[in-house]
Amino acid sequence: QERGCRNFVYISTRCIGPDSGAYGCSKQAAENSLRDMQWECLLILRPSEIYGIGGTEGIDRFINMGKNLHIVPLLFGSKGIRFSPMHFEDFLKACRKSLRLRKEGLTILELCGPEVLSGTALALRVIQRYGGVPIPVWIPALSFISNLSKALGFPILAPDQLERLTGGKSAEHPSDHPALDFEMIKFLNP
Repeated sequence: QERGCRNFVYISTRCIGPDSGAYGCSKQAAENSLRDMQWECLLILRPSEIYGIGGTEGIDRFINMGKNLHIVPLLFGSKGIRFSPMHFEDFLKACRKSLRLRKEGLTILELCGPEVLSGTALALRVIQRYGGVPIPVWIPALSFISNLSKALGFPILAPDQLERLTGGKSAEHPSDHPALDFEMIKFLNP
């Protein structure tokens, strides 16, 4: 703003707020700070889980485990486990379209995939595509093991990973917005 910028795009997350640990709190604080500033156009994008870029965490990790090891964690034991996977090509398409639809004031765009999957449904979809065996993972036990490993000095999970997984989400379905007016890729094209 000191240099005259009047338009701002912030990529946030749908895992926003205290339910999602420090990560969610920091994203919420950033959104609040940006809202307090004067912008001609402020666009806040809140993507769900992005996959398909070959990453080493999140849903790409599940896919890699299915492809390479033929095992997939089947997460259960928490109602908060709700995935809305969005293929990276759909994410990029939505970003391009939303930037072209420049609107004055504040726009918050929930960028979620076309379907909502439980931990079980996600694992079964990966197994259906790549074969393999589901490995049941009960979230309370994973939480205990994660806390123990952290206390022993070798954490097995990223900070706030369980909180982001099980915490509240700002949306499960895409916003009703012209930037999302296209057919999205279903998770692993069932």
